[in-house]
Amino acid sequence: ISLSKKHPKILKLLSKVKNMSKISQKLRICVLDRMESYGPYISLIDALTCSAAMLDTNLLIEWEKTHHPDGVILLNDYENRKEKYITLKKARKEQIPVLATGGGFYFLVDEFLQKECNKTGIVKHGKMKLGEHPTKIKKNSKLFHIYKASVINKRHRHNEYIDDYEELSDTQLIPSGFSTENHLEAVELLDHPFYIGVAFNPEYTSRPLEIDPIFVSFLSAAKQKEKE
Repeated sequence: ISLSKKHPKILKLLSKVKNMSKISQKLRICVLDRMESYGPYISLIDALTCSAAMLDTNLLIEWEKTHHPDGVILLNDYENRKEKYITLKKARKEQIPVLATGGGFYFLVDEFLQKECNKTGIVKHGKMKLGEHPTKIKKNSKLFHIYKASVINKRHRHNEYIDDYEELSDTQLIPSGFSTENHLEAVELLDHPFYIGVAFNPEYTSRPLEIDPIFVSFLSAAKQKEKE
């Protein structure tokens, strides 16, 4: 049996990825992390590449500083705080889509409280949370519309947690996801096309034919931003 008959969907996706460079529309995605080696980021790069291919969009991933990105991804790196603060503030002001995952979620929350509310100290450290865990999603949130589910199971790899999020009350950064221990696991910014942080790592379970919808939603928002 030929590959084309046995796996037509895979061949279609591979064809899209192969032809991405020929697509005129190019998304500039800034990843706010220092890339020391390709290995740790292969899941993220593959998830973004497959998502871009499904959207018929060419993708340019840039590491660290990018002056005019169409979208920003924030990962686990806590270095270069000043640069990250500047980029996140710009993203809020200019409506640039932002996706923070894993440890980047906690950085995003901490930065918002420091710079927008003059508060700090809600992010705590404990034992490493590893493997697949459920996240309860608040109905009518952007995250609920992305996953179309009230509970999702995603892989985690972080040693931070937030168990008291009263500081976020009456702010624009609203809680939208929680662990079974009722720890805060997702936030999203009101009046913004896409400014979402999640404690889990969606790239770890994203597959070429089963792409995690948060990446497609993120790049769709970035694609809309690029057209402006």
